[in-house]
Amino acid sequence: MSVGGTSNQALARLIQAASDGQPLLPRADALGLELVTISIQSPDFYGALIERANGQLAFGTPTREHDSYTEAALRECITYLATHPKPKTEPEQATDDAVRDTHARAPWCTDAHEDDEAFLSDVCCYRYYDGSNTVPMFWPGKDAGTEQTALLSPVMDVRPFSDTEARCTPVVSVAVVEDRVVEDMGPAELEAFIATVRAQCDRLDGVLADLVQARAQWNEVQA
Repeated sequence: MSVGGTSNQALARLIQAASDGQPLLPRADALGLELVTISIQSPDFYGALIERANGQLAFGTPTREHDSYTEAALRECITYLATHPKPKTEPEQATDDAVRDTHARAPWCTDAHEDDEAFLSDVCCYRYYDGSNTVPMFWPGKDAGTEQTALLSPVMDVRPFSDTEARCTPVVSVAVVEDRVVEDMGPAELEAFIATVRAQCDRLDGVLADLVQARAQWNEVQA
């Protein structure tokens, strides 16, 4: 059998489904498992898991998809892979060329790349945006009770050799406040985030109007 480790999402779904006692093959489509026919005529062969180049999992069978022995063969494959994960490989060393090439593709990068980037997974280009507005936020334990705290601080970055596909293209993360971060947004996600913030500001405009009216009423009664 040939397949990657349990980080594969389809395999993770199969492992979870195998524990519920229900047949797996009738649910192959829903579990993200492609069924394919392979021409092995051995009477002892009932199927094998295959990982395609794009990471898609397939189960090759000799046209006996609903045979009880084929079902058992699939469960055996899943059990083996669940208990024998693919060993992790040592991270690949970064090279000066990899760093330079990455930086050349990101002219917006503000990193001088002076720190050692030992492994390819460490190679990162980023841009911090200055000028985030601050508000006097209350922090328990602070001497004065409040501290000027930045809101909605964005940073754009890309890690072209990351194991996470979403990080291999430029993304934006926004620290709403301190370490409360909305991470790895693409254009659509950032647009939705901006719309959410803008809608909240519209609500605050309404709160401001209510406050002005409330103060006017309050002062009128006090007069």
